Amino acid sequence: MKNKLAILLSLLIMAITNVKANEIHKEVTISETGAGSVQYINFDVLKAGDFDIQAMGLATKGTGYVNDPQIQLFSNSVTSMNWLAGDDDSGVDYDSWIANIHLLEGQYVLSASSYPLGISDAINAEKSAHPGLLHISISTLNGVVSSVPLPSAVWLFGSALIASLGVAKTRKQI
Repeated sequence: MKNKLAILLSLLIMAITNVKANEIHKEVTISETGAGSVQYINFDVLKAGDFDIQAMGLATKGTGYVNDPQIQLFSNSVTSMNWLAGDDDSGVDYDSWIANIHLLEGQYVLSASSYPLGISDAINAEKSAHPGLLHISISTLNGVVSSVPLPSAVWLFGSALIASLGVAKTRKQI
């Protein structure tokens, strides 16, 4: 019984930490200037597909949110060569929305701030901003996205747990 429980526990831990889904929702805080005036959301596309990426502010989420969010999307890292798309005001009122963009498997970085957020602002990581919260949504119907890479410590813990179960079973048989 202990072995079955330990196996189930290790599988549960691995399943919880390996977040794979068709949606990511994240709240980020934008500061007025300096570090934090541009926020970065790292995510992995595990299965290619068509994605909608939104930054929602005051118009959608209400008081305390940035009035006019703007976003820039990059593949791998935030450089001008890796820029894929950006948006300002394609969503509800002043919200931003990169609609129906096809993304291949790989790593992506979404930069978010208040208007104006040019590519150079995103690369330089700071600007003058209207402070507040932003709600970021990355969704797909046919792809798979992960916001949290699986930490190596979890794999180490899981393999050690499984190995200890094997040792315990071997001792029982002797």
